[in-house]
Amino acid sequence: MDKARDRMRRTRLSERGTGGSKPVPPRGSGQQGGPDQQRWMTVAWIVGGLVLVMLFQSVFGPQTEEISFTRLFELAEDGKIAEASVSETSVSGTIEERGEDPRQLTTTIPPNYVANAIVGRLE
Repeated sequence: MDKARDRMRRTRLSERGTGGSKPVPPRGSGQQGGPDQQRWMTVAWIVGGLVLVMLFQSVFGPQTEEISFTRLFELAEDGKIAEASVSETSVSGTIEERGEDPRQLTTTIPPNYVANAIVGRLE
């Protein structure tokens, strides 16, 4: 009879649990975090993907070559400037040399230099 009483007592104690708090699921049960955690994980994946895309473009994308202002006119005289865009402070364009892929170029216009004079020399 004592064994039966001990078994009943153990059953009652295990039914009480931990004082009314929610049971904690065992680790590795496959249960995920709440909606806030899922939202942050989604944001982290998106940000990580964008960083990888920008890194890929900076490594494998077209590179712009900074050249001197006098080198721009040397290339223009040799007929190697395929196209050029002149702004108030800089010139950007494309260099095409034989046997090479076209490259992007940029140069800074010196202060007080007239942009119209550049257009005339590049034509």
